[in-house]
Amino acid sequence: MKFTKVRPGWYATADGTYALICDGYPPIASVDAEDATGYEGFQGGEWALAHDPRGGLRESNNAGENLGWFTTKREAHAAAQRL
Repeated sequence: MKFTKVRPGWYATADGTYALICDGYPPIASVDAEDATGYEGFQGGEWALAHDPRGGLRESNNAGENLGWFTTKREAHAAAQRL
């Protein structure tokens, strides 16, 4: 499966059925953490593997569904190759 750049942090297959999309946050473990509520935040800098059977992932990074989050683009790409 080959991905090409749509925009920085967004790569999709030519037919738009799969995409690798970065969350756009700095790679830290406590984005939006709140001490008062005990919310520990989430890991920034992760990559999502998305799938849209209608092929809309070159036009919209919100098309289809998220198949999972990965620490690096390389891990997300490897997961796509296993599909």
